[in-house]
Amino acid sequence: MAVIGNQLVVGCAHCDEQQGVVYTFNLIADEWQFATKIQASDGTSGDRFGHSIALTQDMLLVGSPGRNNDRGCVYFFRFNSTIDSWEEQQNKVIASDDQVGDNFGETISFDGGALVVGASSKQASTGSVYVFEFGATSNRFYEMTYLDTSNPQSGSQFGAALD
Repeated sequence: MAVIGNQLVVGCAHCDEQQGVVYTFNLIADEWQFATKIQASDGTSGDRFGHSIALTQDMLLVGSPGRNNDRGCVYFFRFNSTIDSWEEQQNKVIASDDQVGDNFGETISFDGGALVVGASSKQASTGSVYVFEFGATSNRFYEMTYLDTSNPQSGSQFGAALD
């Protein structure tokens, strides 16, 4: 869930046979009113789209940790004020070294420039965190670095919570 201004975005990762959806609401006259339902254009059962969400005024990032055999990805949307709608961008954010079972996108943090994505199931659930930078000219995210613990232990799930 994310709130900014008069907009509320709520993920439902286990909706629609765990394909997942995101619902948006607008605050109008002191009441939250349903605005739209967002789905991944290429979503399939088990993707868990909406498991994590990050929101700015014109950008929406949605984690889908079950995508592609639990490799995971983050979907990127831009708000089009002309048609008052969120539009999926063609480029998904993925880890450069993705593997089956990583659950990349399980957690997300975004400040408008840097995107931090958790993959807590990576490497026998020791976990990893990826940092991306947004290129405004290219409208894409670029992987800058990959972080893990200095003393990885199976099951520690580094990256399971981000803020």
